[in-house]
Amino acid sequence: MDMNAIITGLRDGIAVDETIKSWCLAAYSKVHTVWVGIDARDLPPAEAFPIISIYPLARKSGNGQETIIHHVGISVGVFDETKAVGPYVPPGGADPDDETAPATITEYAGIQNVESLRKLAADAVVAVLEETLHLSVSGLEVTCESIDTFPYFLADMAISADQYLSQGDDFFQ
Repeated sequence: MDMNAIITGLRDGIAVDETIKSWCLAAYSKVHTVWVGIDARDLPPAEAFPIISIYPLARKSGNGQETIIHHVGISVGVFDETKAVGPYVPPGGADPDDETAPATITEYAGIQNVESLRKLAADAVVAVLEETLHLSVSGLEVTCESIDTFPYFLADMAISADQYLSQGDDFFQ
């Protein structure tokens, strides 16, 4: 299987994923967009978010290997200017005006939302890779950029998927 087939399968599967669609509608009142490739130096406009981008990272194959290992990148992002500032209220409802209470907490909604979208995207990607493309997911690495790009919140996943080969298969396809 070549990388184009994997990217196309992921693109099509993520585009129609009902769980992602429902979450995006509930959280942002619009459906996600799917991009094949993205320029992180020049992000799409805010209207394109929530967004999921798919792109090839690497491929490892060779004689003596039982698998071809495909590495695919998935980036997810939300555009969210929401900040919630409130006093810390410890479990049990202690008085927030208590001078011994911890400091005020500020939360950016996009941090939790991008992680929620990332988890849904990871579930969809694994389903497509394993159930549709018959590859075995062997690794997932996640990196996040949440504050440097405010009000864009981004998470990147590097996913490794193994293609098991039989005798006579072409390692260098």
